[in-house]
Amino acid sequence: MAEDDVNHQDVSALFEAVFSVALSIFRDAIGETSAGLYNEMKASIETDTESAVHIGGISLEDGDPPGEDNGLNVIGIGFAVHFSYL
Repeated sequence: MAEDDVNHQDVSALFEAVFSVALSIFRDAIGETSAGLYNEMKASIETDTESAVHIGGISLEDGDPPGEDNGLNVIGIGFAVHFSYL
């Protein structure tokens, strides 16, 4: 609730943790790292769906800064998964 996190510190900490994971997957996808996170994510999506899905890549997109919506703290991360159905 926004009234419990007036300075957006809690939601910002959550953002940092989630964005760190998204950035790690992205860096792995573009070859900056070799942790295997991108391939792990890709395999999980491609095998856990009912339809045949092919992951073509990911991109980091613009997100939304900390804010308030109907009394709730909100923040957005832009993490696009490019895919096609086979």
